[in-house]
Amino acid sequence: MVEINEKVAEGGSPYQQLILPAIHRLLSEADGSYRCERDLHHHLTACLQAVRSLGLGTRRALVKYEHPAPADYGTGRLGNLDYFFPHRSSDLETGKGTALELNFNYADWVKVSRDVIKLADPRAAYPEVVYLAYGTKSGFFNAVQRGIEHAVTHLSQEDPRFLLPLGLHLIVAEARRGEGHLLRIGDINSPCRLDQICWSENAVAGSVVQPEQPAPISSRGSSPEPEGKSSHYIDRQEAEDVLKRELLKAGIGLHTRTARCMFERPEDRDGQHRCKFGLMPLWGNEIRVHEGLALRSEFMKMVQRLCDSGQSHQRAARAAWG
Repeated sequence: MVEINEKVAEGGSPYQQLILPAIHRLLSEADGSYRCERDLHHHLTACLQAVRSLGLGTRRALVKYEHPAPADYGTGRLGNLDYFFPHRSSDLETGKGTALELNFNYADWVKVSRDVIKLADPRAAYPEVVYLAYGTKSGFFNAVQRGIEHAVTHLSQEDPRFLLPLGLHLIVAEARRGEGHLLRIGDINSPCRLDQICWSENAVAGSVVQPEQPAPISSRGSSPEPEGKSSHYIDRQEAEDVLKRELLKAGIGLHTRTARCMFERPEDRDGQHRCKFGLMPLWGNEIRVHEGLALRSEFMKMVQRLCDSGQSHQRAARAAWG
């Protein structure tokens, strides 16, 4: 098996040689105006590529995306890693490379806790893990800290001897309007308790977040849209109305499992809350929701899939009855 990351293996860890420089580059270029977490993923990939050619699409690629995680993260379900940097080809089988999880503006401590558990679980035994949380809202750092605390509590309940592992790097970047970014890093250089984390704090210059401009008044004199709502996003009330309308247009009953799985948790025959599209309710699980809003395009794609699936079942049923 060939080495796929010889320079990293010889010159230092992926965190020091590749990930941290890419993060600093990202902060120097960004102003916090990401539309969603996927945009942040794409930007980080571009910054990693700028630091070192990733070899994407080849057997020697330095990073793997959505790589299976060998340990669960508190729910009993195995998760995937946002980024996995194998040091050698054999690491793809052993899972002993560098793992990285990314969080954009997700201040819910439950989500943060799951990500940290996935990385710090002793059963995973990664030699190096990185948790990068990027936020633009006030109180984001405190929310991330709460998530880390809950993760440590969970892992300590499983093993009272649990300590945060050597090689864990906790990074919280906050975009501040007119001030660039505030970067906090907690490097675990030896196994330690939660209260032993020593956070460094630095301002990162570069692009700055511009002050929000007042929403324009339409030519018809109507009031500006409420903050956080636009044609790009949809809240639950509107989403329910849209779903009902589209299902009725498709001839699908509102009492069917297809109709209910978006906002309810109907059990299947095995008592599971899953359908062919993922964990139910789809809203908040398969459809990402932040502060009550989801991407309209993402929601509409799922609605179309539900309608197509329901009509397919109807055609199959009519065929069966001859």
